[in-house]
Amino acid sequence: MASSNYGTLFVFAELTSVTRSNSCQWNQLMFRMLFVVHLLSVLFLQTYAAARADDPSIECVSEWFEVKSFAGGPSPDRVLALCEDTRSELFRVWVERTDAVSWQPRCKINLHPTRAHYLRKVGLGAGQTSGCSSIQMHAGKVVLREIDLLLDHAGELTALPHELTHVLLADLLRGRQPHHWLDEGIAMLADTEAKQKLHVRDCHEAMLSGNAMTTSQILALQSFSSPDQMPAFYGQSLLLVKMLANQSSPARIIRFANDSLDHGTEAALRSHYKINGVNELERAARTFAFQQVSSQTPLTIVSLRFKP
Repeated sequence: MASSNYGTLFVFAELTSVTRSNSCQWNQLMFRMLFVVHLLSVLFLQTYAAARADDPSIECVSEWFEVKSFAGGPSPDRVLALCEDTRSELFRVWVERTDAVSWQPRCKINLHPTRAHYLRKVGLGAGQTSGCSSIQMHAGKVVLREIDLLLDHAGELTALPHELTHVLLADLLRGRQPHHWLDEGIAMLADTEAKQKLHVRDCHEAMLSGNAMTTSQILALQSFSSPDQMPAFYGQSLLLVKMLANQSSPARIIRFANDSLDHGTEAALRSHYKINGVNELERAARTFAFQQVSSQTPLTIVSLRFKP
């Protein structure tokens, strides 16, 4: 019996020793795992904090807008007020009323603290811009309105009215994509006077050098085949839309834009402006462009402010 008990105790002691050894190893493994998890958590929190520090996070919401600013940036309340005022003015000019169309979903306004942050959102292709609008349609309705903006050196949101005009046109044209020259020409009338003068200069230089686009090319262009086309296209489109705005009310341009999509540009030109064809439009546009260069008359037809 004694021998048997001794053997049992020996085996028990040996098993206990192995169990303690395994337990010790397991505890060490668990400690190491917890340490790794802790390190990963710290790294994640640091990365998240850095991202949040560079991310627009100060929000303000109204019936039509959802504004996000950033720490140290413009007050979202003041930006929101600027957006509301700009929207009302654009509707007053282009629709001749201020009881504007409902915007649901709201238009998101994202202010970015740096150009790098801005480009991460909108893409490197927008490297020369300070504003970018995104509009998504589904079943003829707008399902996304969003504008990303950078402040200029003076702390102004100079691109806001331009980009807000693009958003507005999506509603006024019943969810259809406007012709490129109309889309940009109308939006450029909401640019600063200084920027408009640069576009007029580009148009004038293109006409003098023989690099101007024909009106037929302007009307048909939907995408650029070369960056060299851009200065002339923007300058000529701006003056073409301004010329049409001078012939009647700016709101007629919206009706013209809808009819040009419904019935074609030449039919819409005859109906709204008594212009018989593209050749007649070409002659009128060239005459107006040279007159504009010599007169230096401001092109702006929208009363806007740019500083929040």
